[in-house]
Amino acid sequence: MSKRARKKAMRYDPLHISWPLWVVAGSAIVFLIAPVLLLVPMSLGSAEIIEFPPSMIGIDQYRKFFSHPAWQTAVLNSLQVAVGTSIVSTTIGLLASLALVWAVLRAKASSMRLSFPR
Repeated sequence: MSKRARKKAMRYDPLHISWPLWVVAGSAIVFLIAPVLLLVPMSLGSAEIIEFPPSMIGIDQYRKFFSHPAWQTAVLNSLQVAVGTSIVSTTIGLLASLALVWAVLRAKASSMRLSFPR
């Protein structure tokens, strides 16, 4: 493919992303994922205080977590809040989308232009 044809193809390619954006996106992903990947081996340590690298591998921390009633109630409370929030937000989002599609609103045209620019 010639240089001119490649430029023309890249101009119309919606998935073409320049390399600086790849660097920024990759850095953000590493910045967000690295702590999670470090947390798993740290949680398998058997020490009272979390250490990296763990001196001994064990599941003592998980055993303490699942056997302690305060943690169990905290997990149940978090799950209840998460389920309630997801139900309410999904309902509000569904009703808002139906209002934009079906209703005749003065602000409908401007909100649709903001949501779907040409």
